[in-house]
Amino acid sequence: MPVSRKRRKSSSEHDGRWYENERHANQVRNEKLFDAYRLGWSYCDPDTFYHAMFPDGTLQKKGNDSDGKPNVIVLEDTGKEIERGVDPKGNKLVKRIMHRYTLHDGLEELEELRKLSIEQNTFMFLAPVSYYGKSRSSRNARYLHAIMIDLDYVGERELDNLLHQMERGAIPYANYLVSSGTGLHVVYLLEHPVPLMTRYVTGLQVLKRELTDRVWNANTSASDPDKKQTQGIFQGFRMVGSATKLNGDIGNPKIKQPYVAECFSHDATPPATIPYLLSFVPKLRGKKDMDGLAALRELTQEARKKTPIAQAKELWPEWYERCVVNDEPRGGWTYGRAGYDRVLSVIRDQASVDHRYWCIFYLAVMANKCGVSYDELEDDAYGLLDRFDALSVEPSNRFTANDVAAALEAFEGGSAAGRARRYTQGFCERKAAVSYGEKMGHGSNPPDKRLPKDLSLEKARMTRDLNQKAHGTNWWDNGNRDGAPTKAVQVWKTASENPGLSMSALARVAGVSRPTVYKWLKPGWQNEYKKAMSQDRRPTYRPHRVIEEQAEQFKRKYANDRPGLVRAVLRHVAAHPWEPYEQTAVFFGFRRAAEVERIVRENEDLLNQIKIGIDDEHQAWNTETDDYFDAMTTADLMGKRSDLMKARALGVRAAIEWARHEAPDLFEGLRAARSAGRTLTGDELAELKEKYIQSI
Repeated sequence: MPVSRKRRKSSSEHDGRWYENERHANQVRNEKLFDAYRLGWSYCDPDTFYHAMFPDGTLQKKGNDSDGKPNVIVLEDTGKEIERGVDPKGNKLVKRIMHRYTLHDGLEELEELRKLSIEQNTFMFLAPVSYYGKSRSSRNARYLHAIMIDLDYVGERELDNLLHQMERGAIPYANYLVSSGTGLHVVYLLEHPVPLMTRYVTGLQVLKRELTDRVWNANTSASDPDKKQTQGIFQGFRMVGSATKLNGDIGNPKIKQPYVAECFSHDATPPATIPYLLSFVPKLRGKKDMDGLAALRELTQEARKKTPIAQAKELWPEWYERCVVNDEPRGGWTYGRAGYDRVLSVIRDQASVDHRYWCIFYLAVMANKCGVSYDELEDDAYGLLDRFDALSVEPSNRFTANDVAAALEAFEGGSAAGRARRYTQGFCERKAAVSYGEKMGHGSNPPDKRLPKDLSLEKARMTRDLNQKAHGTNWWDNGNRDGAPTKAVQVWKTASENPGLSMSALARVAGVSRPTVYKWLKPGWQNEYKKAMSQDRRPTYRPHRVIEEQAEQFKRKYANDRPGLVRAVLRHVAAHPWEPYEQTAVFFGFRRAAEVERIVRENEDLLNQIKIGIDDEHQAWNTETDDYFDAMTTADLMGKRSDLMKARALGVRAAIEWARHEAPDLFEGLRAARSAGRTLTGDELAELKEKYIQSI
């Protein structure tokens, strides 16, 4: 807490009559809510309330600071102050003693904090926000889980009116009402927590301010209109189950039966969505049909008073030429492009199992600082998905598209903008457990160490060719072996299926940015789309990169453990009886299938034992993995790898079901061939693809 002047206590405040009146009002509110079961209201214990707000799996596990998940922070006001000298005018300066506590996944710390609050009569405050780290600053905020409104001066009549207005649909139905001692907290639990990125925060503030004006009206509060309090989304609220003001002086526990904040739930009301809340605000109803995040983004843009672009062109022609015409990064500072490319190479080579999230996070930060577009960042990040997932040893430790999407939010809405600017190289390297090798900057080699221009260009081309060879890509098609860029086909398909939509609407439907729509919807795009869909492209098929990287991992793991390698091979053979030895040899990095055959022949008894008692979970995981490889092949043949990645954000099973739904004949054909132990030829794959094209 900051240092402040010593405060004077008012003799008329918090006297015996005040406590008597407020305790009576609190009792009336609680009895009213207890009796409101006919309207669907019921008592809710603190643990149930907070587990609904922060479900299991949402927060960081205790003792694990590398899983990339946020925490919940509780502040305790002890009521004690310490003197910190005097100001120039002779007034005493004091500092309030505040304690900070961190809640982890499972919220096991809640009960202890409630007991502490009651025993010491201290105030506990908790915001419906999750944070990175242990600081409650807005810059560390990760998600907003609920919108909470502090409603004061609520008597029996006002509470009746509040419930009546909810029943009549005049204001949105709350999920919870918290009797905080001297007022009410109206809680709207959000169906999907909103990421607190720069492009959404201002819109959320606008939404909460307008909702407060709607909920806090002349009938729901006995206060004067001037006393209405509009609080921000980061505001902390008295923790349910903790001590209230009704127990007397803070830090002086004398009440035998303490007054605590009580919670009541309306279980029939589902968690609120942003469009649902927007529909109750007259000036914002025009956005209720939009996607929630898109609406918040527009609210943020509207709240920021910007100069019209036509006027800006006349006022600042140099800025217009640089930022609008040439599309250079706006504001802030950037590294050179080489910084991003270097980090991409570093995390590709040095990533480890426990730091994969932070590696993508590091890449997103560097894309921001280096002026790299989000589209390129997204392609590079998802391009690392298979490599990072291959590092998984256990089925429970897979790296998914959902993890990539969460880490990409560090980009913060544009190059050289947002909070990403504040992340240092040292911070990112520590979190990602990688080493850049040198300090980033714009320095250059001494003249005596520079290569001649022609040799430097030759070196760059050699490096490019080696990298492309290692990753199985070509520089001339930007790594897309299937022809037209995925985002182009995505935009073209959306435009052909939805004629008449605006550019903004097309962007929302296609799931891309508006600049991407402008980029690909140029005159003649219909012909390009027809060509992309009809062109006969027969990609070169080889063992999937996941398989190749898995083989390298096995080589390292069992370099000095021959018995362990033998057992791993036998477990794989037992779980994949249909698989030819040639494929098994590729999976384990053997040169010949004869090596697998020899291991099986020499260890028949052990193989039979494994077949009898094979681990069901391991077998199920391998089967699921094989189905997912078929799903990826299906997506590649369809030219819809990006759609598959979106489905995989919900899990491997969701990706498999997507492929089965989108192209059932294609997917089942691949699965049937695998089950029969056959490897499809290029001609057979091309035939399957031709059948799919004819079916659509």
